[in-house]
Amino acid sequence: MQSAFPLHRRRYVSSFDGLRAVLVAGVLLYHLTGAQLFTATGEVAVIAFFALSGFLITFLLLDEQRARGRIDLRAFFRRRAVRLVPALVLLLGVWAVVALAFRRAPWITAVPGGGPGGPMAVSTVAETVGAALAYVTNWLDAFVQYNLWTGYSPLGHLWSLAVEEQFYLVWGPAMMLLCRVRRGGWWITALALAALAEPVLLYGEGTNRVYFGTDTRMSALLVGAALGWWWRSGRLARLERSAATPWIGLVSVAGLVVAGMGFRHPTVAWQWTGGIVLASLASGGIVTYLANRSTVGGVPGLLGRPAMVWLGQRSYAVYLWGYVFNTWFRSLGPLAAPLVVACTLVTAEASYRLVEQPLRARGRRVRAPARPRPVVAPAPVEVLPVATPAPELAVAEG
Repeated sequence: MQSAFPLHRRRYVSSFDGLRAVLVAGVLLYHLTGAQLFTATGEVAVIAFFALSGFLITFLLLDEQRARGRIDLRAFFRRRAVRLVPALVLLLGVWAVVALAFRRAPWITAVPGGGPGGPMAVSTVAETVGAALAYVTNWLDAFVQYNLWTGYSPLGHLWSLAVEEQFYLVWGPAMMLLCRVRRGGWWITALALAALAEPVLLYGEGTNRVYFGTDTRMSALLVGAALGWWWRSGRLARLERSAATPWIGLVSVAGLVVAGMGFRHPTVAWQWTGGIVLASLASGGIVTYLANRSTVGGVPGLLGRPAMVWLGQRSYAVYLWGYVFNTWFRSLGPLAAPLVVACTLVTAEASYRLVEQPLRARGRRVRAPARPRPVVAPAPVEVLPVATPAPELAVAEG
């Protein structure tokens, strides 16, 4: 059902869940096929996830500021923790037990796209789990564990989750400041433009540094954040009725495909500089298109279908477990792909139903203020419709 609110004031966009579904499918496909596709679906999907995350987090924080007159940082970080930590702890617990039990088996480190694997030291297990819990996997990969040419890093996919968590730590306080200064949207836009230059300026420090660095990955997050600010402020409202908006979406999808092809380019400098910059801009265009179109028909309507929303809502768990099952089953040959997909979807559903949703519901009950008992029966009051509650950000993808 279409919201009665203007599109730029909607607090839930079902096609965003559908976009998550497409992106997490791209990540899963990338891990299954390695470098066999003509475009690097996993690389660009991670960047698009960053852009969507920046957009939604900024929108929700700005929405809270305008509704309550302030941003409650403690509540913001609590929501992020309830949303992300339990499912991660479940994954790390299962992975650590399996890794320690089979640490001498070569398949335990046969990561997607990498070498044949080999025994894993106990210290590596501890190092990997500790870095994941501290959300510094990206820096561990950048300077210690990961080799982009062999693909070896236990739970290496968690680098993108670490980048997002580091962004949250900085962006919450930053939004409190930006909401109190003049032209806050322009400051965010300037930050986004500056961040686009980071991969180019720091490329000389090495591909690992550019690929995993939090600062070099801020481009997509800040592009999404700038768009989230302007969308919530209503400055992009004219795009809701503009005939140019579908073209923005079409050109952006083409840009994302070209960026993915760039990650296959033999010139490494293009992969980690031009590819990141182009994908960041294209991802922002896709988010803008979906934010400003009705979900009744067309591409947004397809993305808003129940099956797409179902997968999008479980995309965080799919992201967490897909890489792990790819590692464990990689040596099974043709049986690997269907087994990976089946185990990933079943485990994601269990994680969503038994871990993520119950804890989020419990968190909402804890946060809900107590309702005072009426002393006298007042005269009947007209009940106004309440806006759909804002959804939590479903994935920190990559």
